[in-house]
Amino acid sequence: MNDFSISSVNYDLSDYYATNALFTSASAYNWLTRQPDVRIGSNDSYQMSFINGTQTYNGSPNPIAVDLDLVLKTYDSQGALLATDIIVLDTDTTTNLEGVYNVPVGPANLSAYITSNVAKYEVRARIDGFTLANYKTFIIEDDCNRILRRFEWVNSLGGIDSFTFKGKEVRDIDIEKQTFKRIIGASRSIPERSVTTFGVQTKDVYNVNSGIVSRDEKEWLLSLIESPEVYIVVDGYRLPVQLTTDFSIEKLAEYSYNVSVEYELAYDKIIQRN
Repeated sequence: MNDFSISSVNYDLSDYYATNALFTSASAYNWLTRQPDVRIGSNDSYQMSFINGTQTYNGSPNPIAVDLDLVLKTYDSQGALLATDIIVLDTDTTTNLEGVYNVPVGPANLSAYITSNVAKYEVRARIDGFTLANYKTFIIEDDCNRILRRFEWVNSLGGIDSFTFKGKEVRDIDIEKQTFKRIIGASRSIPERSVTTFGVQTKDVYNVNSGIVSRDEKEWLLSLIESPEVYIVVDGYRLPVQLTTDFSIEKLAEYSYNVSVEYELAYDKIIQRN
């Protein structure tokens, strides 16, 4: 789950990619996501992507030895800074660092740094101290929910977005049967079957609710229905799903919403033959 990328879709990278060779703190790129502050469970994995758009550094015509790293800041429940850690991705290398980097940044991935007293953390990407991707904020929330449906999807920037639906879930089963009528023979003590089933195909259709989300989260979740690649995470594995056209938004208050989506598995689940 730490190495996942999709290359089959055209992406809009105009706001997330620059060709200038001179790195300054003002020329920072963004993470490949439009997700607002990430609400995440303390045991969740998470992946984010960023672009290093040039192999040069600080105006040099040729690559020089540089470090590519992440800066991790952790905070307690009162907002006090607990620690600042540097996580090295590539160190003292003169190789071409150009490209897209997919980085595991969830609490489960960073368990060596994120302890039980961490309530919030921020992460950014740098090259030799100059910012490549600005700070992204993660807020740790461990709610008591029986239903957790975690979706991951390819966003319009080519990165991976994730969200856990914690509201009501409804499961419907669509059943398609193929039958024929048999000719009834001589009388028997047990009645003969005329209508006989020779094929059964079933399909599970689910409708899930987000729980209460903010206006920014609601707007960002619209990218889920537009994504060509959507998955649910089950026991650490990604299962491909297909979203239907049933996508609804309920306004609860001025800045509170419920978002509901309907999905089905993107492959045949059961085919039975008699």
